[in-house]
Amino acid sequence: MSSANRTFEFYFKIPYTEKSNFINIDSSLSISQFIDLVNSNFIKRLHFNINDIYNIELVEACNNIHGDAELAPALQPSEETLEEKYGNNYKHIAFYIRPVYGNDRIFIRTNDYTVRPDL
Repeated sequence: MSSANRTFEFYFKIPYTEKSNFINIDSSLSISQFIDLVNSNFIKRLHFNINDIYNIELVEACNNIHGDAELAPALQPSEETLEEKYGNNYKHIAFYIRPVYGNDRIFIRTNDYTVRPDL
């Protein structure tokens, strides 16, 4: 099977909530395209019911950091494809989908991302 026809099923979870979902993603997408797709209102609304006022950051859940993995640095845009980055290890990769707000991209910890944050 060529990478153009291959899909990766990734597990996504909103930090500090019980909200999670599996989403199939085309492995030929670049990391930049992947971030844009997950940040689209279609994904935010359909799979997580996140209000349009939020943007999202993706964080690899398997980050080997000390402390809260949910607060690890966000995945950075690049032209590397998902296939190139994760290859056959994709089954071991999960992501936090971290809602952020405003120009400063503030992560507001809440259980309800359906409404505009109180700042």
